This record gives sequence, structure tokens and C-alpha cells, in this order.
Amino acid sequence: MKEIDGLIVTQIRVFAVDIIPIRLIGTKSCIQRLKSDLCLDEVDIAPFSPGREYTTFTRGEVTEKGKIVAINRISIEPRRILLEVAGTSQEANQIYTLLLKSIESATGANLAKLETPLILSETTQCVATLDFPFDSLLDSSFAEFIYGRVTKVATSNIARASIRPTLAEFEISYDVKAQTVIKNKITLSPKRLMIAPRANTPIEERRYFISSPFDSDTHLKLIRDLERLIANKHSS
Repeated sequence: MKEIDGLIVTQIRVFAVDIIPIRLIGTKSCIQRLKSDLCLDEVDIAPFSPGREYTTFTRGEVTEKGKIVAINRISIEPRRILLEVAGTSQEANQIYTLLLKSIESATGANLAKLETPLILSETTQCVATLDFPFDSLLDSSFAEFIYGRVTKVATSNIARASIRPTLAEFEISYDVKAQTVIKNKITLSPKRLMIAPRANTPIEERRYFISSPFDSDTHLKLIRDLERLIANKHSS
């Protein structure tokens, strides 16, 4: 794994009913404090209707150990808080802590229960340069069929066909076992694991867009494991 760019982590924390003080967060004083503390640029507030309220902030930043970490989005709803940052899961966790401190300072609310969500789900995406061609992800017989038989059938006297792989995608579904999640009537939607050649980039550069439903450390480890697996397969 030679280069990693565009690392983005999205965290969604889900809570029991009435844990998030959504209306306090939507007050002018709290919004002003959050915009100041997290350098947030824009805010969108939905009309207060039971169960449908939300407050969304975009384009913020914090400085951690001399490094600027961009906040792409913070969305606060009655039962969940979404945080998307251009950084690692650790940096996202630090920003979430700053978010809670800022809300507490502005409202005086006790947010201890927001430190432990019923569910924390994460998605990580990045662009990486890897040491294998995309074809390595295909079964050899299938690759031979695609590049041989299908290319031949697609070619006509008008134009010669060529085939470029564009996406390997898998759906991960979940069967919830935790009783606290079941009792609070929370469902887990299927997640996507995908790898695709980077758009508008020559395929021989081996640049890939990779997205997974994991924290950034796990995400990067899986990429290294995949690269090692393919390298071992080719050397054997």
C-alpha cells in the first residue's frame, strides 16, 4: 500500500428515545457556540415536529496536535448523531468529545448518556495505490471469459471492444443479537464493502477507491491483508 489519500470516516451513534436534547441543541445560543468552537460554517435546522427534528452543521474544522482535521458534516436527530470527518476514527472520536463539551457548555445539560451509544457504526473510505491489478480480484476462468469471449462478442466490424472492470462490491447484512438493541427497536441496515478503480485515472496506475463499514484502523488493515493475500497467491 504505497499511498493513502482522501481518508473519510463517517460515524453514526444511535441512542434510546429522549436521550438527545434535540431542542436545546437547536437554540440560537447552542448553535452559535458550536459554530464557534468547531469553526462550523453552515447550519440547517428542520422545523420542530415530533420525531423529525434535525440540526445539521457542515464545513467545520478543529486543530489536533498541530494538524487541521476537517469536519464535513454533523447531523443531530432525535435518536442519532452523525459525524463525518476527513480523518481517522480516533480523530472523529476526539471531535465527538469536543462536540459534547461544547453542547454542555452552551446548554448546561448533562450529556453523560451520550458518551455510550446503543450502537456506533462506522464507514471508512479512501483512495489507495495498491500493488496489484484489479484483475487479480477476478477468478481466472471468469477473467478469461470476460476478456476473451465477451470481448470477442462485443467487437463488430464497426468498432473493436475493450473491457475495463469498474467495481467489486459486496453486501454485509446483520442479524441483531444484542437485546438492548432489539428492545429499543433499532434495526441494522445492510452495509457495502467495495473496491473500484479510481475514476478518471489510468487503470495501470493501480489507484483504487475503497469503502468499508469499519473503523479506519480496521479498514486499512483489511486493505493491507488483501494486498498481502494477492501477493502470496502470485508468488506461490
